[in-house]
Amino acid sequence: MDENYFDNDFIVLTVDPLKMWADIQITEPFTDPEEEERRKLTVDYLIGYLNNEGITMGINPERVQEVIDFIDSGIYDLDVRVAEGKAPTDGTDGRYEYLVPIADDKAKPKINEDGSVDYFNSLSLAMVNENQVFAEYYPASAGEFGYNIYGEVVKPKKGKNLSPLRGSGFTSEDENGIVKYRAAMSGRIHFNDTKVIIDEVYIVKGDLDIMEGNINFSGDVEVKGDVRSGLTVEAKGNVYVHGHMGASKIIAGKNVVVKRGIQGKDKGRIEAGGDVTTSFVERCEIDAGGSVFAESVLDANIFARNTIDISSKAGTVVGGSLTAAQGIVMKQAGNENGAKTMLNLNVSPYFLRRVAELRNTTSKLKGEIEMLEDRLAELNELDENQTGDRVDNAKMQCLRVKVIKSTEYKQAKEELDFREEEMENSKRKGAIVINKLVYPGTVVNIWREPYVVKNELRSVKYSLRGGRVREEGID
Repeated sequence: MDENYFDNDFIVLTVDPLKMWADIQITEPFTDPEEEERRKLTVDYLIGYLNNEGITMGINPERVQEVIDFIDSGIYDLDVRVAEGKAPTDGTDGRYEYLVPIADDKAKPKINEDGSVDYFNSLSLAMVNENQVFAEYYPASAGEFGYNIYGEVVKPKKGKNLSPLRGSGFTSEDENGIVKYRAAMSGRIHFNDTKVIIDEVYIVKGDLDIMEGNINFSGDVEVKGDVRSGLTVEAKGNVYVHGHMGASKIIAGKNVVVKRGIQGKDKGRIEAGGDVTTSFVERCEIDAGGSVFAESVLDANIFARNTIDISSKAGTVVGGSLTAAQGIVMKQAGNENGAKTMLNLNVSPYFLRRVAELRNTTSKLKGEIEMLEDRLAELNELDENQTGDRVDNAKMQCLRVKVIKSTEYKQAKEELDFREEEMENSKRKGAIVINKLVYPGTVVNIWREPYVVKNELRSVKYSLRGGRVREEGID
């Protein structure tokens, strides 16, 4: 056989549409001369045949030899993969590896054997030490090029890089291509939207007393002991007290935890932007922007924008006034001596004042925007002879003011809608639930509709239906 002549119709070449592989098949002979012609095939001939077809890369001589071996064994019409390209290796996307938790551990409260709920041990701050590497960024890779059987380069898909971490309280450095993020201080680490924030934590190792003095801190405050009477703790973050709180004051931008309980002596007060959690509350005022959790309440005035939950352990509320916007739950309300206990489902007077203020603001801004739009329409209707720098400046001024007013209106309207939805949910879904016992003398007040409990009752729920307070039993 002439090895330079490749016009053989008994050689069937199949090529991948993506040009990544090629198969050779030798068709079955029907005459002796045809069989003799096929037996003259060699490895070099078939490789030359492939080269003549433009296939130059990824040819496997051992697989080509298999074609010859099949012919020698009388096996035909079988595809043999004789050439394969190399697929590209796509690049990997950039990724962050966090070496410490960057969120407070808020595991579900643990139910103890006696039925009480442990809210405290489920709360744990995510902390980092000064100079500690808390995250590493591995950049995207470009991948590896491949090739097809025709010797053409096949490009990989490049990986995508992620944006650098933004936030405060840390530095970054490139170490052999890996970006390391290092804490600039010891403190609490957490995400704020998409930013990583490291806040200093002010730690009082024992009791907060007159020797330590009042605290006013921009981050979190942790008191390992008690907060003694007469002292004030102010923090923009969280306040954690491992001991008791006396006739003192705590103001926190976020959550407050007082593990051993509060004895306010009618002078204690807590103001929290988030939740307040404690074991018991006695003669203290609490104003929480979130919810309040406690095991018992005695002669305290408590307000929560969300819910009040006094259902763990004893779960008793005796005396004082509890007000929550979305619901109150407890085991027992009042006592056999008829202690006046007020249970209110409503928003705070401040909340209502804010709603009224927002309604007035949105109405005023809407009117101002409409006036600006009318003025712009008038300016746009002026003919060319009346236009000029003065008119153009007036238009620009109107547009600037309109943008400012529109932004103010959008922000005020969003807050108003959110607060009005809170009020509507309170009226439609809010309820006061007493799981075990409610004593006579307890006063239920739902959106200014009062209801005085006259008889000792067990397992009841109070809600607003048809403008009236409805009392119903629960299982």
